Amino acid sequence: MRNRPLQPGPSSNGPSSNGSPSSGSSSDETSGRPSRSSGGGATGIGGTGRAEPALLKRVNARHVLDALLEFGPCTRTALRNHTGISAPTMSKLMDHLAGTGLVEAASEPLLTAGRPSKVFRLACDTARILGVVIDIDSTKVFSCGLDGCVADEAVRVIDTPRTYGELLSEIARVARDLGEEHPALCLGAGVSVPGLFNAREGRVMLSPNLRFLNGAQLAADLEQRLEVATIAFQEERALCLAEQIFGAARELEDFAMIDISAGLGMGVVSGGRFVGGRDGYGGELGHITVDPRGERCGCGNRGCLETVATDRVFARIVEGKAGRPVSVDEAIDLVRRGEIRAGRELARMTDFLARGLGIVINLFNPAGVFVHGRLFDAREGLFDDLISAVESHALRPSLAASRIIRARGSKKQGAAATIISHLFRSAGPSIRGS
Repeated sequence: MRNRPLQPGPSSNGPSSNGSPSSGSSSDETSGRPSRSSGGGATGIGGTGRAEPALLKRVNARHVLDALLEFGPCTRTALRNHTGISAPTMSKLMDHLAGTGLVEAASEPLLTAGRPSKVFRLACDTARILGVVIDIDSTKVFSCGLDGCVADEAVRVIDTPRTYGELLSEIARVARDLGEEHPALCLGAGVSVPGLFNAREGRVMLSPNLRFLNGAQLAADLEQRLEVATIAFQEERALCLAEQIFGAARELEDFAMIDISAGLGMGVVSGGRFVGGRDGYGGELGHITVDPRGERCGCGNRGCLETVATDRVFARIVEGKAGRPVSVDEAIDLVRRGEIRAGRELARMTDFLARGLGIVINLFNPAGVFVHGRLFDAREGLFDDLISAVESHALRPSLAASRIIRARGSKKQGAAATIISHLFRSAGPSIRGS
């Protein structure tokens, strides 16, 4: 696999020189989200003032990258309008960004007033990124451009191996295969990982459902095999980032992400900052006790929310009724077709989940609560039932200020967003549009 031409700084989520996680100091840098460009009225930094020219160049480069992510392919003129950067500065910036591999010229120019204008976009053909999504039963490895659009044909799904060494070897093997099928400069890899992830050390501390990950420095170990900058985020943090960059949280400074797809986890963004706590363990909503006499959880406790209200639990319930193994998709299909009746079980799961959402709303007062999972496809109106049930568990003023929304982002987009945000931060610090 070919190495990227940039030197992005810390690349395996290790601590910075002051002991803090390797991220910038502004709220956008802390969350990892590219800052939102403002059309027309934004002001770029064109060399005035006493700041160092090298810093000004990096700030403007980041501003251009953010604009391309938000608005898509643009001519130089359109980019100047979006960022306020002067024409001479913009021309130099585009040459610089093309040289880093982050930006490329589209194959077809835009005809304006009869004259062709070169169109620039985030690299998709000349450079690629890798994404890895590790789940309990399967692991996805994919290749995509810096726009984060993941084509089905660029995704490979493997059964998640049962040992750490096998997992690393299989990911590296599939990555090599993808590199041969989609030959382009590889700029880096983003990894979505389940469990308690120590952001200060870049280490998986506890993965209740994949215990062989415990203690692993996944990003550092994969980086050695892939030979590109590799960044790992805990899966809910990655989902938050995907929703900020690609989904419905672009305009939100305060929101929560509830993931029920395998286990049950939560990510919280407050004031534009991801709230992970001292080491990054915050948000383990799935391990609050809701049934003291309930099933033993993978974490060792009994009756955790994760044991009663996830896609995986739903599939297991349907599996028991069908008398054979079924996937989540099969379980949804069987219930929707009426071949398996699970009304009571769905109502119970919805009630437990509503209690969890009520706790989140009361604690964090988010503007939005995103729910990521497929459970609600099992019956028409089930998500509306969840919203109604939350009314019994959340304080009325807090609930009135919050919207409960099905998440648009996927874990694949989360893995892509993880490395895209890292590459953008490496190019330069973000500024907020006025």
